[in-house]
Amino acid sequence: ACLPKNTYQEIKNNLIEKGLLKEEDKLLVIDGQNQTFTLVKDKKVILKGKVSTGAKGFGSSSGSGKTPTGFFKIHRIVGEGLESGTVLIGLSPTKTVLGPTEKGKRKGHAAEVTTRALTLTGLDSDNKNTLSRSIYIHGTNREQFLGRAASGGCIRVSNENAITLADKLMSAGDKVYITEEKK
Repeated sequence: ACLPKNTYQEIKNNLIEKGLLKEEDKLLVIDGQNQTFTLVKDKKVILKGKVSTGAKGFGSSSGSGKTPTGFFKIHRIVGEGLESGTVLIGLSPTKTVLGPTEKGKRKGHAAEVTTRALTLTGLDSDNKNTLSRSIYIHGTNREQFLGRAASGGCIRVSNENAITLADKLMSAGDKVYITEEKK
């Protein structure tokens, strides 16, 4: 189960009250407890899907392998027009294209950033280092792990959802909220 619909509205209302968001703004909510994402606009769910957040949990320390939490904005979107599964190294496209469950070909890189990457800027005092940590929302060649915490800190989505979010639904400046797993 995902966060109840009213919880998305509570998150959005809280951000609106703080002057960080307008009612008409899109908000992408990453639900760490349930390993899902939900894109909401004008009180409507536009898109939902599974994610994989950090296998080591949640936190903002550099080098921790953890997914940061809180409020973010999309810094930029990389990969528009690339073939699904195109491997991005340092956010630059390569000639390597991997299937949605195909192991990476570079030594030590079973999981790759593929298809699209939405880079994130942290807007809270404790997640301001997110961009320098290279934490992205991106497609993956490890789709079989979506729905459970399995990443090195990034938010993995299916290649299909990466294309839909990056090419059709999200833009630089749009807001993202990542909730922490409940203990």
